[in-house]
Amino acid sequence: MNIKKGDDVELDIMDLAFGGAGVAKLKGEDGKDFVVFVENTVPGDKIEAHIYRMKKQYAEGQLNKIITPSPKRTTPRCKHFGVCGGCSMQFLNYEDQLAWKEKMVADSLRQLGGFANVNLMPIIGCDSPWFYRNKMEYSFGEVENKCAIGFHLHKKFDRVFDMEECFLESEISPKIAIRVKEWAAQNKIAPFNAFRSTGVLKNLIVREGKNTGEILVNLVTNSKEFKDSKIFSDWIMKAFPQITSLYHTTVTVRKGHRTVVDETHLAGKKTLTEKLKVGEHTLEFEILPQAFF
Repeated sequence: MNIKKGDDVELDIMDLAFGGAGVAKLKGEDGKDFVVFVENTVPGDKIEAHIYRMKKQYAEGQLNKIITPSPKRTTPRCKHFGVCGGCSMQFLNYEDQLAWKEKMVADSLRQLGGFANVNLMPIIGCDSPWFYRNKMEYSFGEVENKCAIGFHLHKKFDRVFDMEECFLESEISPKIAIRVKEWAAQNKIAPFNAFRSTGVLKNLIVREGKNTGEILVNLVTNSKEFKDSKIFSDWIMKAFPQITSLYHTTVTVRKGHRTVVDETHLAGKKTLTEKLKVGEHTLEFEILPQAFF
């Protein structure tokens, strides 16, 4: 089949590529398989796709419509699916996600690593695929000239969408982020714009002790001139008494100079405590805002 950039073609999705894009195969003019990658598709889908990129060995298409959905397809839980750059396989149920990820690991070892006979142990799934993360980093931005908080758009790392829900960390985590955004808008504190070098707010980081219930919040700005830290501290500790540690961090970036990170403890404990049980022992960790855990 001879296809070119700009064509709309019908495809049968057969597989998933590393990263989650659906894989379809067409016969090229030379009789060999020609691969087309289409995001937001599931093996078993029959679709129509718009070809927007052509390469010698493959093409990339954008999903126009699903003609016949795969029996493996499920409704994503999050309303931001397809817009957000994360959770790229929510259209599959969790058991199918594990199976395809296991296959991706085997394919990578075989095709990239050159291992002919890969004997993989099965992936050990978690009890629930929701509310499992202990840290979320939300980004501030502008949407329609208003303060927004959320995550970067899919493949557009300079833009942020305004989040309404997220099921990765906990129920309270996105609520904290949304209330902070509203507080910033009410107090006319602008999000930082890297292109114009204007604004103040960069990120809001929420950490949680899954086994202790403690919450550490860290507001990240671009300047030490953020004069509202005391007002912010009083407001958020009253709005969310569940917060056990509060920080304000400034990140100063100057061209040709070393990035300077300055951390200020505002309220509560200085560390977030987490406990992990290993065999008969319980390990206790004291976690600072910049620590990797």
